Amino acid sequence: MLYGTSIIICFGTQWSEQPPMCIAPTCPKIGPTSVLRVHDEYTGAIATFSCAVGHKLVGDEKLICTGINWNKLTPKCKPACLQL
Repeated sequence: MLYGTSIIICFGTQWSEQPPMCIAPTCPKIGPTSVLRVHDEYTGAIATFSCAVGHKLVGDEKLICTGINWNKLTPKCKPACLQL
């Protein structure tokens, strides 16, 4: 399936939008952990991540399935430092 704008326009040296990509929901499912939250979009072709309260995300918030593999490594949640 196509992800992104289907029509983009070249304005001299710059495109109007990022080029679209072909994505597929065929990558291995990424499961949540006790602190990592996983949200599927486009029937599993895109995974977005967030962390439980008190934790911060280390890595990319969104992964895209290229049809074979995820485009980046799965992020992790690390404990957030408390303000003293």
